[in-house]
Amino acid sequence: MAGCSARRGSRIRLVATSDPYTDRGPGALGTVTRIDDLGTLTVR
Repeated sequence: MAGCSARRGSRIRLVATSDPYTDRGPGALGTVTRIDDLGTLTVR
């Protein structure tokens, strides 16, 4: 996971999104629940 220091349980803040269907905006907080082999974060 180059360039990312997040680990499971880390609190993170959304900086930007290009998803027109999300109800989350910049500044939203979440907790990392999973990181797959490609480095994709699953956040709750």
